[in-house]
Amino acid sequence: MTRDEILKILKNSKYNAAPGPTTSSVIVYTTEKDRKNFLKKELSSFFASFRPRYQENSPVKSSSGCLVVDRIIIVAKPSASATTTRNIAELDARVFTTLGKKIKYRYREDTFDAISFSSADILKKSILLGIKKESLLGSDLAEMMEEFFEKKSFTWPKNISLQIKNKFGVYIGEVLIGYCILKGWRDSISPYPFNGTVKQVIIPTDPAFTGVDSFIEMQDKTVYPVSSKYGEGAKASIFANLLPMGVENLNRLTASKFKTLCNIAVQPGKKPTDARAIVYEYGIRKILNLSTQEFPSPGLLYEDIKANKLSTNSKKAIEKLQMLAKTPNKLGGVTLPTKITGQFGQSNNWVSSYFNYVIAAHLQTDRESIQQMKKILCAKNYWQSNLKDSEWLRGKLQFNIINSGDAGLTIDGAKSPATDITSKQGWLNYKLG
Repeated sequence: MTRDEILKILKNSKYNAAPGPTTSSVIVYTTEKDRKNFLKKELSSFFASFRPRYQENSPVKSSSGCLVVDRIIIVAKPSASATTTRNIAELDARVFTTLGKKIKYRYREDTFDAISFSSADILKKSILLGIKKESLLGSDLAEMMEEFFEKKSFTWPKNISLQIKNKFGVYIGEVLIGYCILKGWRDSISPYPFNGTVKQVIIPTDPAFTGVDSFIEMQDKTVYPVSSKYGEGAKASIFANLLPMGVENLNRLTASKFKTLCNIAVQPGKKPTDARAIVYEYGIRKILNLSTQEFPSPGLLYEDIKANKLSTNSKKAIEKLQMLAKTPNKLGGVTLPTKITGQFGQSNNWVSSYFNYVIAAHLQTDRESIQQMKKILCAKNYWQSNLKDSEWLRGKLQFNIINSGDAGLTIDGAKSPATDITSKQGWLNYKLG
């Protein structure tokens, strides 16, 4: 019987079940009162072939507050305010930090809640405790990491899926960089930029604080902000990370495509993080070159497409976009990929991707824009730490480090599929390297 078949049976029987941490495991959420009944009666009736394992004298292991029987993990039912169905994507690096010291930390103008570690041993214990307590992970990964802390390498359990390996790397990588520094494992970090003796590793816990995953503070009070990535890592949003500082320094910016976006961001009713509003304003005014008389409200194009009910203005705008796609020189030399043009004549959901792609190309080919954005990244002066995924999957730990001011800058407007008008995977993004 496959895991999907087991999940289907459980859900049909009104149990709250989700995929477990391995390819052959299932998590079942029950109340404390119902656990015994589930183990004694329900599993035997659902899965007759498993019956011998659920007799009174069957071995039942206790693991981190969960009852682990064969490959079914029984955990306490979440409260009404909690999410009742979870998956590995909901993991959070903060689960590995519970033994740290809670502090208020100030960096530049920001003060935020954080956890501080000044001892590699305490951070190790905190990481292991988090793995053992987190139902999405379990004892196999805890034993694996115990091996890692002892030998600086580890062997993946055979039943751990590639998805779990990668997701685990994403989240635990945020704290392992700090462990390596506290432990003095310099050879795991290349190049090693942290000069002096480390005083503490600070991990922000405030959800509102974004952009930096940890701070390395040295005894001489030098602070290194670190942004952690797994492999190449997720691309960062221009609207969350670059436009706000562009707006702050708007009067110092010379003419550029980036300054055009900043000017749009300060229009009445807009702010730098309003990605959709800014993209559509730029698209209507700078790509289609439509005046306020021709198209008074750019946001209506998005709303019309989403409602699948086009106004006359929206129909004309879409027709013009299709026409412009045939003449790249009228798009600033941009040739659209077939993943966008191939959607013409079907739905109109491609419009967001069209705007994203062209704007990204305008920024990338505008030297002044690139210099302005790189200057902002230099001012942020943070270090990007990339956990090398190929080594991680082989049971090794290796971080590559680069300073935000030294890295190349690539603008990406193709993160979301052309079939998604909402661009929920990202509007305009960038990556360093």
